[in-house]
Amino acid sequence: EGNYEQYVAFTFKDDLLKATQYTIQVPEGCPSAEGPLVTTSEWSASFNTYEPLKIIDWFPNTNDEWQKT
Repeated sequence: EGNYEQYVAFTFKDDLLKATQYTIQVPEGCPSAEGPLVTTSEWSASFNTYEPLKIIDWFPNTNDEWQKT
């Protein structure tokens, strides 16, 4: 009853940088890939990519050496 979810999918030309904020802007009049409708107003959204993996602590064995688990 009036609660419609809409989705937008993107394919990026290049890999996105880690730990970076991006903003996507879709202009008014942008066509749909699935039908004849176009956007009736501008739309934008922001998101952040994940940060690179960080090892913040480790627990060595008694010999302070790497050991296969």
